[in-house]
Amino acid sequence: MKIKFFKPTLTKLKEKQISNNLNPETIALEKEITYFIKTLKLNKINLNLFLHNLKSLKIKNTNDLEIENDFIEAYYDLIDNEITILNFENPHVIFHELFHTSSTKKQEDLINSGFSTIKIDQNNQFKSGVGFYLNELYTEYLTQKFFGKDNDCLYNMDIPIIQRFEQIFGEKQLYNHYFQSPGIFLPEQITSASEKKDYIEFVNNLDLLEDKKMIYAETYETNPDKHLLEEIKYYYKVIDEFLYNLENKKQYYSKTYTKREK
Repeated sequence: MKIKFFKPTLTKLKEKQISNNLNPETIALEKEITYFIKTLKLNKINLNLFLHNLKSLKIKNTNDLEIENDFIEAYYDLIDNEITILNFENPHVIFHELFHTSSTKKQEDLINSGFSTIKIDQNNQFKSGVGFYLNELYTEYLTQKFFGKDNDCLYNMDIPIIQRFEQIFGEKQLYNHYFQSPGIFLPEQITSASEKKDYIEFVNNLDLLEDKKMIYAETYETNPDKHLLEEIKYYYKVIDEFLYNLENKKQYYSKTYTKREK
C-alpha cells in the first residue's frame, strides 16, 4: 500500500480536540494525537480500538519515573493503559506508543496487543506472555512507514526481519490482525501441526533474541559476555532459517491467500 502523508506538518498543526476523546492528561499530546489520527484515517486504518483506549489513556512524565533505562525513551503499560514518556522532544517515540494504544484490547485476564498476548492475575499483575518482540518490531515498522525513521531506534537493525515477515504473509492480513483482532498472530497460511509448531518456535525465538540483546547491551561496554553473544548469533541464525524456508514457499502461500480473499 502506498502511504499517504497528512499535511500540514506536526509543528504547524492547529490544536483542535479530536471528537471528545481527549482527557486532561492526553491534552498534553494533543498535536501528536491529532496528527496521528489524521494520518491513519487518511490511509483508511481502523481506529476503533485507539479511540476507545484514548478516552482513559494516561500520560506519565519523566518526573514520575521510578526506573532509569538508557535504551528506552517511552513505553506503553498495557495493564494500566498508560504511556510513560522520557523524551517529549522526540515525536517518533510518541507515535510508536500510540500504535500500541491503537492495537490493545483487554478481555478479563487476557490483554491482547498487536501480535502479543499477556495473562494477568487476579491482582492485575503480569503473569505470562508471548509475542512481545514480533509485536515491537511490527509496531516500529508501522511507525517508520507512516511517520519516518528514527535513526537512534534500538529496533532498526531488526526491521528487516519484520519486512520479510510482511512480504511472506501480506500487508492486508497483518493490518487486519494488528488493528482489529489483536493477540497471538497465527497467519492463515500456517495450517498443519508441524507448521504451527515451527511458527510458535519462531515467535518464541524472537522473544528470546530480544531478551539476550537487552542483557548484552547493558553489559558489553564493561563486561562483554562472549557466551551471550554466541546465543544471540544462534537466534539470528534460526530466525533467518525459518524465514528463508517460508520465502521458498511464498508463491504457494500467495496463491492460497488470494483465493481465500476472493
